[in-house]
Amino acid sequence: MSNALTQYRLQEKQLRYVWWRHCGLESDEEDNIRDVMEKLWWELTDTERDQIDAEPPLRRRNLPTVQYVDKDVAEHSVDTPVRELVAAG
Repeated sequence: MSNALTQYRLQEKQLRYVWWRHCGLESDEEDNIRDVMEKLWWELTDTERDQIDAEPPLRRRNLPTVQYVDKDVAEHSVDTPVRELVAAG
C-alpha cells in the first residue's frame, strides 16, 4: 500500500466522521477533506484507483446503524443510520 493510498484511506475515515457529526449535511470541513482527497487521488497508482472504484460508494460503507421500528406500523422496520434518527428526532 502506497503512502498516498494510506493517506487517502485516512481521509475517507475522517470524511465519514464529518458526515456523522453534521448529520450527512454538507459542510466546509467536508469540502476541505474532499480537496485533499482529490489531490491524493492523482498520486495513486492505476491499480489503487481501480481498487477504490470497485468498492461500494463511501456513504454506504461502515456507517453505524440502529434498528428502527415505526411505532405506527409495528411490523415495519428498517436499518437507519444513527445520525438520520437524531436529525429527524
